[in-house]
Amino acid sequence: MKLLSRLSALAALLALLAQPAAALVEQSFLQWQETGDTVPNASPVRVYARALKTGCTGVCETDTLLFCQDMTKTLFYRAQGQSTYTSMPMTFNNGDCYTPLDEYFADIPTAALSGDSVFFYCEFADGDGAAAFTARPGSPEATFTATTPAFYLVENATSENFTLHVVGDFHCVTNNGQGPGISGSFNGWVYQAMTQVSPRVYAYDIVWPAGSALTIEFKFRNGTDWESLPGGPFANREFTVPSGATTGEYSGYWNDEAECPCVEAPLGANAMVIFAVDMQHQDPASYAGGVGIRGTRAPLNWDTTIALSDVGHPGLFSGMVIFPAGTLNTLEYKFLKSTDGTAWTYEDGSNRRLCMVAGFTALPNAFFSNYVPPAGTTVPITAHFSQDMNCIGTVTSVSLQGSVAPLDWTAGTTPMTDADLDGVWEADVTFPVGSAFEVEYKTAFTTDGSTWNWEDNILNRPFTLDDATPNMTLPPTSWDDWFCPPNLEIVYVGGQVTLSWTAVPLATGYSVYSQIDGYPAPTSLSTFVTTTTDTTVTLPATGRAFYVVIAEK
Repeated sequence: MKLLSRLSALAALLALLAQPAAALVEQSFLQWQETGDTVPNASPVRVYARALKTGCTGVCETDTLLFCQDMTKTLFYRAQGQSTYTSMPMTFNNGDCYTPLDEYFADIPTAALSGDSVFFYCEFADGDGAAAFTARPGSPEATFTATTPAFYLVENATSENFTLHVVGDFHCVTNNGQGPGISGSFNGWVYQAMTQVSPRVYAYDIVWPAGSALTIEFKFRNGTDWESLPGGPFANREFTVPSGATTGEYSGYWNDEAECPCVEAPLGANAMVIFAVDMQHQDPASYAGGVGIRGTRAPLNWDTTIALSDVGHPGLFSGMVIFPAGTLNTLEYKFLKSTDGTAWTYEDGSNRRLCMVAGFTALPNAFFSNYVPPAGTTVPITAHFSQDMNCIGTVTSVSLQGSVAPLDWTAGTTPMTDADLDGVWEADVTFPVGSAFEVEYKTAFTTDGSTWNWEDNILNRPFTLDDATPNMTLPPTSWDDWFCPPNLEIVYVGGQVTLSWTAVPLATGYSVYSQIDGYPAPTSLSTFVTTTTDTTVTLPATGRAFYVVIAEK
């Protein structure tokens, strides 16, 4: 009887487990990305949402007895201009039995990102048909449905591969598990260990391929811990890729806490701290007499400046200060600069604070007065380009190429014009807000409308955009840096060719090149013939030839 009772009880238990969970979906909300976020138009957009259902969610769905078999999870989306939604099943996010154990995802395909925005909502439905729609986290009344959908703004994607060098200061953190790391939109928010570059300071290079969103989102990790940033649990760090840029720099403190929660206590051993300050955005005359530091703990004080050394990097000054054992570990300090080495000026703002630890600490580079360098230009800047093509002769088109949009390296995309037919081709190019400051460019020409010839005797021509100069006129350039004397004449008499030209001011001499049977005009310097300081030269005739005279300066 006892055996039969046990078998009956086991059968009843199995029957109970085999039944669909009776509870309804109690709550569901959009996890990430948040409605209103901006996404790129070059790759699918992953939507994460959470659903809570007692007896179903909260465990890994690899446990088939507790699998949410009676709950359907569906993403609905429609492109801008469409009236009907397309449905797509959502997948349980079970990577490493991910916590929280109630998150699902699906991808909005690239084809739906053709407009300025895309609309969507998620539905979690029970077996009996009762449905729950996603809401904003913490706002269950603001549900997203077919009539009130969530949305993403759609933007053009990045045009270049981009690497962001991220430095994280973890001096307020006790290592947990795998220790300092990073997660973000660059790797699907998976933990990635960072590399230690100095005590408690770690670095990682985010590789962001062309075709990605203009904004990179990420957070620092400490093993399984996520940092908590101002703005709430869904606040992330952000970096916007400047137009045309290929590299960038970012640094920050864990939890954005430059000051650790610090329990004041004497140091048990010496603390060796390297302080570093970046002065490159200050007027060099303002620190011609030196850069230094003062503070609250000996050997620092508020009356005497300890000098920092120029380390060879433009504008970067640093130095080590040793605080002896027994010194209180709380420190306030400021950087100073001097024009003459005697009168010192403090940086703006409140005192900097540090919770010192025994041993060696290299603090991240700080900007004097906490200056924040812009990631790109802050105003539109129009640059005027002019290129002298008189050394080439007749061309049908001249094009400007470069490294920063709207320039690119495809010949013919930015045409130049010769409005007054003087052989000097010109173009005005407007670089939008957010453009990279450093630009490189070259020109190309064609004589047949299809085959383009590039300048090949020079490297790319560089120049720097300047927010203070919204209208720039670049110095005129000549093809391949050739300069041809004006009014060149050719006279053939008795088997000789006489070339003559108008003198060029400040010229030290003239070089003559020839290209036998050289039609059309050469696109690079041909055979060297002779050099002269005169404005005429007589040469033996060698049949049909093309001559180039270059003024030397």
